[in-house]
Amino acid sequence: MHEAPRQLQPHASAPTPLHAHGDGAAIARTDHGIYQLLYCSVFKVVPSVLEIDALVSKAQSNNLRDGITGMLMLDAGLVIQWLEGPRPAVRALWARLLADTRHHCIVELMHRDYPEQRLFPDWTMRYTSRREMLAIVRNAHEVAQLGMPSPWSGALASLTILLEPEFAKTHV
Repeated sequence: MHEAPRQLQPHASAPTPLHAHGDGAAIARTDHGIYQLLYCSVFKVVPSVLEIDALVSKAQSNNLRDGITGMLMLDAGLVIQWLEGPRPAVRALWARLLADTRHHCIVELMHRDYPEQRLFPDWTMRYTSRREMLAIVRNAHEVAQLGMPSPWSGALASLTILLEPEFAKTHV
């Protein structure tokens, strides 16, 4: 008897913005010197559900090993990934992503050293929906507008335009 393939679905409900709800893995809490990187790209070929499942599973395993956390949105070929962890590990992952031939276009939206806590401490790699990613981006954008100096402002505006152009016309 064959087991039916698991259908990987993005998490449907948005978390409390900028506070993670875990994917079940525990990352060592050595959060001194966290490096964050945010990028977007377009896949040359839209992956199947099984290919996404394999990609996310491999990312979770590798990220647990490397102390990286973050989230991944893949929607009709559009990829947005938010990574955080030790600078050497995140930069090594970024080099592998740049060499990944599945990407048609890959653009680094923002990177920075962030000496405080992680935004996604319990997500080795959360596969998320466009809707959830937009909720998190909107919340971060609102926090940035409250006067908190943020190098994220330009990246958040870019993400908002990518995720929901109509919202961006009136809010960015």
